[in-house]
Amino acid sequence: MVLSIVILSLCGFVLSLYAYRLERALAANPNYQAACQLSEVVSCTKPILSEYGSMFGVSNGILGLLFYSLMTVAAFVGTMGFVFYASVAACLVSVYLAYLLAFRIRVLCPVCVSIYAINLALLIVSYKNYFGA
Repeated sequence: MVLSIVILSLCGFVLSLYAYRLERALAANPNYQAACQLSEVVSCTKPILSEYGSMFGVSNGILGLLFYSLMTVAAFVGTMGFVFYASVAACLVSVYLAYLLAFRIRVLCPVCVSIYAINLALLIVSYKNYFGA
């Protein structure tokens, strides 16, 4: 189970790194064409550039990098209670961001949705690990 948490966290880390690098590339060149910019409806640039692309003044990409790094360390240390409750928090934030994505920004972001799925998978795996289900 620890390996599952580490693999999921690594996937989340890579996606967060991509989101952060995309944010930096768009800041340097507003005409930058991202690989995940497929159409007006399927776009990862719109959410990243929106007012919802950061929390508390910190890029969501950086927050993701910190979160998934912390999850990896916590899994290796064996603090599964922390991993579970952090996964609950991440899922709550994901639900909020998914709402914003669908009803405020009105796009489908492949990177964002993938991160939401990883957070849900982390919740399921950490629940099974913490509660022995």
